[in-house]
Amino acid sequence: MQKEKAKEHLAELEKEGKVKHDQRRTHGMSKTRIYHIWLSMKKRCDCKKYEHYENYGGKGIKVCDEWNKSFEEFYKWALKNGYEENLSIDRIDVNGNYCPENCRFANQKAQVRNRTNTVFLTHEGDTKTLMEWCEKYDIEYKLAHERYLKGFPFEKIFYKGNLRKYIGSEC
Repeated sequence: MQKEKAKEHLAELEKEGKVKHDQRRTHGMSKTRIYHIWLSMKKRCDCKKYEHYENYGGKGIKVCDEWNKSFEEFYKWALKNGYEENLSIDRIDVNGNYCPENCRFANQKAQVRNRTNTVFLTHEGDTKTLMEWCEKYDIEYKLAHERYLKGFPFEKIFYKGNLRKYIGSEC
């Protein structure tokens, strides 16, 4: 099943002109998006001159040996785990390594909510990102974030009225 999916994907890439049939002697995918995802992942972790190295390799984040040594292994994993052209690789634990147990493919919205600076709030036993709470209570993120940084309690972060009456009083 997996081999057929890989063959179908390669056939599509051939039709689009991204892979030539005679390039398949190695993997023939150096001009594809998935190959560039793999290469960028490695650069972020291994190349000190890469612009984002300090946020990845500089923090000790690594690419597992299996993927670091073989694009083909990464490619097989990607096809089995939901790779699509509109998704990017995402580490589930943002402080963890790039490895099969800690990676998934996610859209931009999911990735923005899974960063080291994402604010999580718990209210009545329910934990969500600040952005998710903003969507639930229909409050602009920038306003809620400012209130959060000022130390306002949950109820006042998402209060829709004017908080001027609270200025100077205890938050």
